[in-house]
Amino acid sequence: MCLMMALWRGILYKQLEKLHNHPNSKIVLRTISGLLKRESAFAAFKRCYVREHADQYPQLKKYLFNVE
Repeated sequence: MCLMMALWRGILYKQLEKLHNHPNSKIVLRTISGLLKRESAFAAFKRCYVREHADQYPQLKKYLFNVE
């Protein structure tokens, strides 16, 4: 289980780094939105991490506070 979480964490961090380098990339935003969906594995961890760093990623707020 810990290995899977580390894998998902790495994927999230890589996508957030891409977003930092290319803030208007629709592909990166789409990928991150998929990672943050509630159905995704370890979604709670990923959403919590992005919430804690929301000031660095303001374009992701609409994905975090979206009521589905």
